[in-house]
Amino acid sequence: MPEKDIGFWINLYNIAREQGIALAMVFILTIFRMYRDEKHPSFKLVLFDSIFGSLIVFSVGVTCREFGLSYGWTLATSGFIGVFGLEAFKYYVKKMADKKVEQGYSYKDRYRSEDDEL
Repeated sequence: MPEKDIGFWINLYNIAREQGIALAMVFILTIFRMYRDEKHPSFKLVLFDSIFGSLIVFSVGVTCREFGLSYGWTLATSGFIGVFGLEAFKYYVKKMADKKVEQGYSYKDRYRSEDDEL
């Protein structure tokens, strides 16, 4: 069994400390946006969207840092992509869900004839 290395957790902590401002801003802005856009969103939905947006910011921030962007550019890019990436993800998920529902109705109505409604 290989020796346990805590270097991974230390690197993760350092990255989270560097990206903390962007993570917190996207988390809070997503919560405010959810309560503004929807009348009565469930707490689980708000929490899921906020955490998912923060994970997008985290991954984009790590990528920007590895590309060698400065701290300011990293925060701006990760925040921008985090907020709009979450909106784009939700749009495509809703579009796919609507398409699946539409396909389900078309399969159900496939064997129905016009005489059945009479």
